[in-house]
Amino acid sequence: MIETEITKQFGLNKTIINALTFSHSKHLKHRTNSLKDKFTFLKHCPRIFLTIDQYFSLHQKKDKIFFTLLSRFTYNSNNREIYFIISELLSKGIDKDEIYRKVFNTYSESRLRLMGYVLSQMKVYPDYHAALISLTKAEQSQFDYVRGDSEGFVNIPLSIKGVIFSCFLREDTEKPMIKISLRSVGTFPCNQLAAEFFGGGGHLNASGGEFYGTMDEARKVFEQALEKYKPLLNAKG
Repeated sequence: MIETEITKQFGLNKTIINALTFSHSKHLKHRTNSLKDKFTFLKHCPRIFLTIDQYFSLHQKKDKIFFTLLSRFTYNSNNREIYFIISELLSKGIDKDEIYRKVFNTYSESRLRLMGYVLSQMKVYPDYHAALISLTKAEQSQFDYVRGDSEGFVNIPLSIKGVIFSCFLREDTEKPMIKISLRSVGTFPCNQLAAEFFGGGGHLNASGGEFYGTMDEARKVFEQALEKYKPLLNAKG
């Protein structure tokens, strides 16, 4: 039976499969809407809310699902299926507190010092309700940067009162480019800005892109984007 195969391979049951495809059922209207079709849809639809490939790359599958779902609470967390799926996982006996500690409370000293340095260099644009942080390759070397050390940095400026849009520019250590991370709160479409100015995309409140040029040039492009999107950045609500 397909349910047995899915449960054996991925640790999912019929209830969770149905929940994962809940908000995308319209894409299945021309299919039989069977469990097998839903599972196939989950595996192959690149824009699905939750993807099998993303969640099951680690051996501790339930922990991996929970962590990814946990990150969803920051953005677009009004989907009721998120809470339903987490309820299902909790009923399976996962230790949410232990997972949280392992993910968020195991940083190195150098990462914390790096965070302090990045924030000390932050530029705030009050007239645009925006903030910019950056990190060059030289600065990464100075703080013994390892992949993942800057995870979450882009979200920090959003804790400033009045800031609704944050940008993080980081020079890639392997390719001659600058990685762009964008975050917003409310209805500001950082994905639209990412597509127009940085050849990227993503979600309304969480997007990214790339820039080929110097850090100063990237900053100038960001400031041009702020000017163009000023009406939206200053819009009420």
